[in-house]
Amino acid sequence: MTKQEEKLNKLNDQGFLKFLKKYSIIGLALAVVIGGAVSKLTDAIATGILTPLISLLLPDNAFKNFVFVINGSIFQLGLVIDALLNFVIIAFVIYLIVRLIIKEDLGEIKK
Repeated sequence: MTKQEEKLNKLNDQGFLKFLKKYSIIGLALAVVIGGAVSKLTDAIATGILTPLISLLLPDNAFKNFVFVINGSIFQLGLVIDALLNFVIIAFVIYLIVRLIIKEDLGEIKK
C-alpha cells in the first residue's frame, strides 16, 4: 500500500470522507464555483448589453447616473436598477438550469 493510499484510508477511518459523501460537500463546492461564474456572466450581460439598451431610451447615458436628491441625501436609482437586472437574469438562468435538470430526472424516471 502506498503512502497516499494510507493517508486516504486514515482520512476515511476518521470519517472525513464519509462526511464529504454524506453531505455532498463536493457538489456544493462545485455549485459555488459555477454560481460565481454565472454571476460574472450575467453581470457582464447586464452591464454590457442591457444597460446600454436602457440608456438608449434615456439621453446622455443617464441610466447609470440616474439619481435623485432629497434633503441632501443622494439616492442612486440607476445602481439599484442595474443590480435588479442582474438579479433577474441570474434568477432566470438558475430557473432554466433547474428546469432542465428536473426534466432530465423525470425523463429517467419514466424510462
